[in-house]
Amino acid sequence: MRTRVGRATVAAASTGFAAAALVAGCSGVAPGASAGTGSPTSAATVTAAPAGAVPTTTPTFTPTFTPKRSSGSRGTVTGIVTRDGKPLRGAKVEMYVSPHPWDAVKTATTDADGRYELDLVRPKDYVLVVKQDAKGTWFDTWAGSTVRLPESDVLHPAAGEVSTADIEVAPAERVTGVVVGTDGKPLAGVDVHADAEHSQLGAHDRTDEDGRYTIGTLPTGRVTVTATAKDGVVTAAASVEVVHGAVAEVTRLELGPAGHLTGTVVGYDDEDGTGVRIEQKGGPGVRAELDGHGRFSLDAAQGSYRVVLGNGVASAWVHLAAGGTASLGTTKAVAGHTTLHGRISAACASGSLESAVYVTDRYDQPSGDAVVHKDGTWSVSGVAAGDYTVASVEAPAGCAGGSTDVHVPTGTSRTIVRLSLDKAYAVRGHVVSQDGSPVVGIVVGCLSGETETDADGDFTCHVGVGDEIGMYDPYGFYRSTSFTLDHASDETRKVVLDR
Repeated sequence: MRTRVGRATVAAASTGFAAAALVAGCSGVAPGASAGTGSPTSAATVTAAPAGAVPTTTPTFTPTFTPKRSSGSRGTVTGIVTRDGKPLRGAKVEMYVSPHPWDAVKTATTDADGRYELDLVRPKDYVLVVKQDAKGTWFDTWAGSTVRLPESDVLHPAAGEVSTADIEVAPAERVTGVVVGTDGKPLAGVDVHADAEHSQLGAHDRTDEDGRYTIGTLPTGRVTVTATAKDGVVTAAASVEVVHGAVAEVTRLELGPAGHLTGTVVGYDDEDGTGVRIEQKGGPGVRAELDGHGRFSLDAAQGSYRVVLGNGVASAWVHLAAGGTASLGTTKAVAGHTTLHGRISAACASGSLESAVYVTDRYDQPSGDAVVHKDGTWSVSGVAAGDYTVASVEAPAGCAGGSTDVHVPTGTSRTIVRLSLDKAYAVRGHVVSQDGSPVVGIVVGCLSGETETDADGDFTCHVGVGDEIGMYDPYGFYRSTSFTLDHASDETRKVVLDR
């Protein structure tokens, strides 16, 4: 369930992200009025009252506070910060000029009643955020009780007046666990990262002297926890399901000792000084610096590795055991003597075919790129024998990108490549939450580049048949998703995002 509050959308607490019901109307106490005292409860409803009167409140929580009326050309912003409907003490509130929250112009800390006050505010548009706590038990939460800045309420404090913004913080979840060595003893100073599997959210901690860590500001759902030793080369990972209201305990992570890789590369031109790519099967891989004789030596985690040089050259896979040593042998770079000459044809383009092409080898290493001229011709030199993919990017207006596979025979100096571009179709999307509310600020990636959903949750992309449109929430509230255009026509599609 989601509740519309002003211009902000508030998600229900059952998701693990969003807040409980807000004080109705977010009106607080009328300027100049006094409020009674009461005991904290899980929720409150404030009934509008005439100026100077005490509002009727149910149930019982009513903080003791009387906001003063501002004078002169500046105003005051005040409100109550709650968590699970109860006042939150010691929360930091920051105010930013809308729409660019770069530097806070005012800050305040809530008192025992959860009340904050930002005085002497110039009449402008502002956004407010309650910053997450040190333990990560709640997320940064914007006015309107949303974790997403695009859905935040915008405040317009008038000169000499008091504006009220009550904020219910969005609860976050936590994971905890212990990191040990192969001897079972706890390891201190280990970096541990937790990343949500279906969103952009993540956080980290470092183990204490008992090897224990606790990571907050996490959503509900599946989370991957990864521990990395001080030298950055040994890792261990586990996956855990995080549920609302409970600290998830991770099975202990065991870090074994690093191994050692060596090897030699011959004839490789490391012109940018970044070394050579050492690919790891099922892992992130590393880059190795070469000495003056083309040799490399580095520590690495247990796993299988190979050298990948580009132009279709790679060594055989070699397994490295924990604490062991392995050699990747000698890998010889291959000088390319073939020039790819290509022509792009595109019935979809009405004018110039100016664009670009990229060439990659079978190991997905770049092997060259070229500008496509107005007549569709291009060339890439220095390609060795092997198998490659040529892809069109920055396609002409009205066209979708395209790609083709190319085999370069041994001993040839010239290979002809023909690439035909398909028509691009307009995909108009309408992105909504599960309750049907439009979602603003979702990043949409497609052939025509990245765009964002507007205030109505709408976007337009241009893609070809079989092309994918991907979406993600930069605030991590919604799960990433994608779909593919599977027919040759324009399309209007409604996309419902999961939390």
